[in-house]
Amino acid sequence: MTERRVGRWAGVSLLVVMLAMAFSAPGFAAKTPGNTKAGKKVFTQFCGSCHTLKDAKTVGTVGPNLDKGKRTYAKVVTIVTKGKGSMTSFKFLGKKKIQDVAAYVVKKKV
Repeated sequence: MTERRVGRWAGVSLLVVMLAMAFSAPGFAAKTPGNTKAGKKVFTQFCGSCHTLKDAKTVGTVGPNLDKGKRTYAKVVTIVTKGKGSMTSFKFLGKKKIQDVAAYVVKKKV
């Protein structure tokens, strides 16, 4: 009887782990905070002179071309907040504008 219970719990545990992995996949991810329409305005005002992003019609060449490469929402928030390489921090934008621009950059990539 004990072996049967252990086997049943192992099966249930495996199912729970598999469901957790499935729902953490990008297609099931929770909606990212931030407004893409507002983010486009922030991007064109503060980011477009250095970055290329086709949707924003910007052609900056100082920073990376944001139409290329894969960036997550969290990574964009971190880079905008803390800066990276020659890019300085844009923490002065505040949490809301940083969330907006991150949502825009992630969703408007080609």
